[in-house]
Amino acid sequence: MERKWLYTTLMAAAVLLVLFAAPAGASHINVQCPGDTNGNALQDGGEVWPANQKCMHLTSGDGYVTMADGTVMYMFGFADATGWDPADVMVDGILAGAYPGPIIVVDEDDEFYLSLSNVGMLVRPDLFDPHTVHWHGFPQASSVFDGLPESGLSINMGATLTYYYNVKDPGTYMYHCHVEATEHMQMGMLANLYVRPKQNGTIYTYAGRSFDKFVYNDGDGSTGYDVEYPIQMSSFDRAYHEASENVQPLPFAEMRDDYAMLNGRGYPDTVDTAFTGPLT
Repeated sequence: MERKWLYTTLMAAAVLLVLFAAPAGASHINVQCPGDTNGNALQDGGEVWPANQKCMHLTSGDGYVTMADGTVMYMFGFADATGWDPADVMVDGILAGAYPGPIIVVDEDDEFYLSLSNVGMLVRPDLFDPHTVHWHGFPQASSVFDGLPESGLSINMGATLTYYYNVKDPGTYMYHCHVEATEHMQMGMLANLYVRPKQNGTIYTYAGRSFDKFVYNDGDGSTGYDVEYPIQMSSFDRAYHEASENVQPLPFAEMRDDYAMLNGRGYPDTVDTAFTGPLT
């Protein structure tokens, strides 16, 4: 009962803080996307955008995810805010963190503007953690857009940063928060990202089969495929997540993951053809 009372009190206090802060602070949710007239990172209303441009808006905060055995796990995560009115982001982003995070799909030679808004931690209002997006393995990111807080910028609660990428090097990547990376990645701040090669759309015949989708610019169709489906292998440590939710010391040295997942699913959901969870 004491834990439930404390949790309810913290939730109520955090809701009041957000509700009182959101109307006055809506203007600092600033999505940068050339040609976007309403700040929602979505091309709509007859907007004219530059060619080969993509925009996306993410929020960072906390949330809950249900494991295959029914255990509800507290987590940190990203949510897709593309299409949201910037004035609503601080409220609509409450407990919206999802695991895994939203997939990012871009094409080679795209100019990609990725805005990240930090909506804060509703369950842990004592935390004022900044967040970043680190495109893991991206070779051309300038320091300011690389997501490393030691050499670039991190985003404080109630603020937005827009990352810019001139997309090269097709392949399969991931992105994650690089602030206190061990903690934030264990808590769920990571997701799939892949870059389609510009060879896509050109038909190549290889080994008697024709393809128009490829992993790389192979020049002969040898990396052709029919179905596009990223798979992220990950895992959670239940004790670590419970310690975070209950404001206890985090057991870094004792970390031992006990929930293995594929794209956020654990067994038996991974073999259930009727499952309607994420990335089906």
